[in-house]
Amino acid sequence: MPASDEQPPGRLSRILTVARWAAVGVLLALITVRYILPGFVTDPAVVSLKPEDGVVTDDIRDKLVPPTQTFANPVARQLVDVGNNLVADPRDRQDAIRQLFTLSENPDMLGDDMTTYLAVRSAYWQLRRDPEVRGSYEIALMLWDAAERLESNSAIASATRDAEDSLD
Repeated sequence: MPASDEQPPGRLSRILTVARWAAVGVLLALITVRYILPGFVTDPAVVSLKPEDGVVTDDIRDKLVPPTQTFANPVARQLVDVGNNLVADPRDRQDAIRQLFTLSENPDMLGDDMTTYLAVRSAYWQLRRDPEVRGSYEIALMLWDAAERLESNSAIASATRDAEDSLD
């Protein structure tokens, strides 16, 4: 029995208490449906068939064509070698990770080319975080493109210097 100075809870306060608990229940149901159930229940509309990893990997590997040109820039040669090593042994990534880290920590070696720097840095992080073999092939392509860009930029810079020297 409530004390004489306390008033018993009124009808409005009981309704508000029930409404609060109902809101908490709805919130918990929404969280459960959004974050917990997708791992346990699959929606038939969302189910996708994944081909065998070997088939996809072989398909990508067949399309890989390393650059055939000779590179004068030593960093471009190093990027091509890292890409070639990733294609030859896609699971052995530690040496590639080490070399890409060294290059990305010294952006001056990349000739002030922000695109090449970002490609090298992105390749480094993708190698560290993506365990799939397919990722190694994608990174090899990225490194080969970066090497070709670096080589063409160094050739343009060399031609510009030669042109400036001939004008003097």
